Amino acid sequence: MPRGIYKRSQEYLAKLKTLGFQKGHHGFRSKESYLKGARKSSEAQRGKPRPFQSGAKNFLWKGGITPINVKIRQSLECKNWRRSIFERDNYSCQVCQRTYCILNAHHIKPFSKCPELRFDIDNGVTLCVPCHNESKRKEAWYEEQLDKLATLNWIQDEMLFRLAV
Repeated sequence: MPRGIYKRSQEYLAKLKTLGFQKGHHGFRSKESYLKGARKSSEAQRGKPRPFQSGAKNFLWKGGITPINVKIRQSLECKNWRRSIFERDNYSCQVCQRTYCILNAHHIKPFSKCPELRFDIDNGVTLCVPCHNESKRKEAWYEEQLDKLATLNWIQDEMLFRLAV
């Protein structure tokens, strides 16, 4: 029904206000409680199979033509790898140290050339979009530099661990 065309009587509007409906009303819950409930349900469902909407039962099914590369990159294992890279690097670019920007989880050894290292946490680094684009242009140089950075971080972690023990 189009909005603003139909006039509502004053007593109808007063009745709505007594029920709690006002302009900008989002249901009977506050926005915070709605987001909290939505977050809980999404975390509870994360990674669980949905057989009722997968495969041939899905309305977008086209006969199993998804390339293997897309399947791997959309897998739960890849998402967990990406999240663990961001958490390890404290959600900051490891080249320019920027935070609060769009970040990419970058493979140090290329995804296509080293399938055994695809989900290895030591083969990943967090980069912001400009640094990630730069790494695509100078792939060999960046691979060498990021490998040194990963080795340096590993050495620092080992030193901190030994000091703690």
